[in-house]
Amino acid sequence: MSPITSLYQIVRRPLLTLAVATTCAAVAGSALAADPGRIDTRSALAERVLFDAGQPGESFDGFIVYYRDDAPAGEEKSAAASRTRKAIDADLARMGKAFGFAARHERQLATGGHLVRLNGTRLAGEDANAWMATLAANPDIVAVEPNARAYPALVPNDRHYALQWGLSDPVGGISAPAAWDMSTGSGIVIAVVDTGGTPHPDLDAQTVAGYDFISSEETARDGDGRDANPNDEGDWHEPGDCGPGVEPSKKSSWHGTHVAGIAAAQANNGIGVAGVAFGARVQHVRALGRCGGTVADIADSIIWAAGGTVPGVPANATPARIINLSLGGEGMCGPTYQNAVDAANARKAVVIAAAGNDDAHAATQRPANCSGVLVVGASNRAGIRASYSNYGELVDLAAPGGDCRDCENDYPDLILSTLNSGEQGQNEAGYYYMAGTSMATPHVSGVAALVLARKGSLSPAEVRTLLRDTAKPFPGHCTGGCGVGLVNAEAAVRAAGNQAITRLPISVTRAGIGSGRITSSPSGIDCGARCSNTFSKGTSVTLTAAAATGSTFTGWSGACSGSGSTCTLAANQAHAALAHFKVPVTGLSRGQAIADLSAQGGLARMYSLHVPSGSESLRIRLSGGSGDADLYVRHGTEPNESQYDCRPYLHGNNELCEFPAPLAGIYYIMIKGAPDYSGARLFAHYALGPQGGRTVSADVPMTGISAPQGGGRYFKVDVPQGATDLWITTRASRDLDLFVRRGGVPTPDWNEQFVSGNPAGNEEIYIPNPQRGMHYILLHAYESFSGASLRAGYTVAGKRIVMTHSGLGAGTVAMRRVATGATAATCAGFPCTVGLPDATFDLIASPSTGSAFSGWIASQCDSITPQGDCRMRVSSERPVSVGFSGAPSKPVVTLNTVGEGSGVVLVRAAGGDAPLAVCTAFPCRIAPTATTYELVPIAAPDSAFTRWISPTMGTPACASITAEGYCRLQPTAATSVTANFVK
Repeated sequence: MSPITSLYQIVRRPLLTLAVATTCAAVAGSALAADPGRIDTRSALAERVLFDAGQPGESFDGFIVYYRDDAPAGEEKSAAASRTRKAIDADLARMGKAFGFAARHERQLATGGHLVRLNGTRLAGEDANAWMATLAANPDIVAVEPNARAYPALVPNDRHYALQWGLSDPVGGISAPAAWDMSTGSGIVIAVVDTGGTPHPDLDAQTVAGYDFISSEETARDGDGRDANPNDEGDWHEPGDCGPGVEPSKKSSWHGTHVAGIAAAQANNGIGVAGVAFGARVQHVRALGRCGGTVADIADSIIWAAGGTVPGVPANATPARIINLSLGGEGMCGPTYQNAVDAANARKAVVIAAAGNDDAHAATQRPANCSGVLVVGASNRAGIRASYSNYGELVDLAAPGGDCRDCENDYPDLILSTLNSGEQGQNEAGYYYMAGTSMATPHVSGVAALVLARKGSLSPAEVRTLLRDTAKPFPGHCTGGCGVGLVNAEAAVRAAGNQAITRLPISVTRAGIGSGRITSSPSGIDCGARCSNTFSKGTSVTLTAAAATGSTFTGWSGACSGSGSTCTLAANQAHAALAHFKVPVTGLSRGQAIADLSAQGGLARMYSLHVPSGSESLRIRLSGGSGDADLYVRHGTEPNESQYDCRPYLHGNNELCEFPAPLAGIYYIMIKGAPDYSGARLFAHYALGPQGGRTVSADVPMTGISAPQGGGRYFKVDVPQGATDLWITTRASRDLDLFVRRGGVPTPDWNEQFVSGNPAGNEEIYIPNPQRGMHYILLHAYESFSGASLRAGYTVAGKRIVMTHSGLGAGTVAMRRVATGATAATCAGFPCTVGLPDATFDLIASPSTGSAFSGWIASQCDSITPQGDCRMRVSSERPVSVGFSGAPSKPVVTLNTVGEGSGVVLVRAAGGDAPLAVCTAFPCRIAPTATTYELVPIAAPDSAFTRWISPTMGTPACASITAEGYCRLQPTAATSVTANFVK
């Protein structure tokens, strides 16, 4: 999400814990929780707060906080540590008051950060962002991030294939056998930070003592949290165990055992498989369990594995020179991961991480995106990028990860390694095939061990450079960018033995949906066919990009930069460059059809359609002709083959994308041949709605709102000059996000105020001192929702109606603006105060059943209309009294308050949610329409409700009192009840 211009106080409160901003007693007005203080702008906090971390929808019960001038881990008795603990206690107390739930300090990590745990709650999305932003109001906090989870980076597959092609295949293998004549990795420890290990005859003799760093007993499944036994207890889980963004259920993966076998399984023992560095030793460091593992536990694991100090954990007797991280999760590299990697590098440990398995840019995968990490993508047996592997400039090397090229013939080309056969708990040891960047990473870790066994003086940076410089060229085009080449064990070990590197790899990748050709001078690269080659050391190599007909070259990235068609590189180190091509975008208009579309060779065409706010039923249809064309549609950004909002996946040319509640903005449409098509027709249409969305009258609810997942509904409210606040609330049964922008329609990425993350869809925004003018509102469907309501209102200082009531009857008064005929507010309980713009209004009285309207005090009105309405201009504070006489069908109830505290009372039908009235000033007289109704006491932030009091000694104030303390009444005569509020 892009930086937010202004992030105002985000209203998040328990149900009915509010301080009312208007005394109009119709339906609930503006409501605020305990003020968490002004939340600074998101852009200003970006360097200290890791916003939007974790998987989509992930919730957090812990956060990692770093303080300025803190003591290092392990120095708990120092003065600096004492000052920090006092600061933590004060900050957590402040947060408890602001958000209504407590948090506790759990421990200090080896990285120096402090893990704080929320008591009995979890936060997701903007709730988590708001909590961190509020905490960071203390300027002595230098960083805060969620304790997000990471997961094994594997693609499980239960097919079998009996060859370890990754070690020796002449095309896709790493040339390990030739390297074994020079090194087997003897004397090197490879730490596998993963799910732990299981007993296995190919690993038992290879293992040195490790540690279990999982701090949660529920995640660890061993009953005692952290301990010296890194035994894998199984990471199976049932549906719903792990929350959104995680597969619903799974069998135990025994992932750490499989990874360890690839890196260093025993060889020449007559059984099973051979590891890449079978002379090395494996150290299992358990950080992943049920539902993955947390940043805090993984960071401590990295530091301990490298020989660093972790408070409360014995020192590592056999520090690792290589740390294998076949794990990851979405998000930017925060200070906790980065500090851990820096600490490991400082102890000469090489940190090697998986690029990830999302067929997406590796820049979104952590810890792969941390500085000081060697990043590994996955290749298939053909030596090109595996279909699932992440890609991009961040990837250093590719290694065998396996891919399913011919599964129908039981020829999966996956990676065989050690495993356990248990589906939940451990069973028999065995061997199994898997695929993933998890499998690619230990291939590189094993080669790094071969190198360090040959030349142990190399630093982590030198190991990375050596592995890159000795990589072998990709045999084909590696889409998206897969690094400089395939890891080459033989060449790397020879170089570690001081054999000179005479040729260095240069790799180039075509990026984007356009087409083109890249050639080199001297010759050697002609991409699309041969996109990778080696060149004599010291040679000056010029790459030239030429766009194909219908495409445009837009520039270079990676080792090259700029927008010129040529790039010159010196072959004194390995290089990987990306040449970007795009196709032109053709604008469409509503209802336009483009006929006779044709393309060959998988070429793409791109179109765009601007959809105004408030539109409905966007339909984009591809039809007719011959061949096979694929339709891709995406809002806001051009789609590609892995990123889109709609992709029908149908054979032929008949494909349809529908958006019943489209977001405002540009929809991009890509048509791509698979590979050829001709004579197709594209048609795009949407139904127009009110420009900018439906108009919301102040304090009048919009109801019955619905939208499908990903869709949006638009509204607008006109805020008058002099308004002192603006409040906007939603009520829904499903998760929706609320966005607001003044002067223009908001989007999820372009707005001034936003609030999201409440699974119930009850979102609220409060804006103090809003600017005059139209404010536009977007309800964005995170999940499909229906029956939602929206309410907006504002207060104008000094320009308001203060309405009182006389007589024994009851009724309501609507305030209708004369110029527009729109109802601005309605009073249903009295007294009632309504802030209104400087305009003329008709006050329209409507008596309740059994009551009668008895008139106005004429002197208070500017005039009385022929219909009996009170007409007045609200240019200042205007008092007015309305009379209702008679005996209403439901007896009048008078509400009062006592005590030094303050609050309001909400009146609703028993068991219902919608308020019938809100009493904000007392005495307050109402005649509810329900037979049985309940009174809900709502204390002000500095007050507390204690009890209900009857005016008659010995007579119960309420017919019954609910578990929540709500008073239920079934009055048969006029009665009164008093709420006691104390400070």
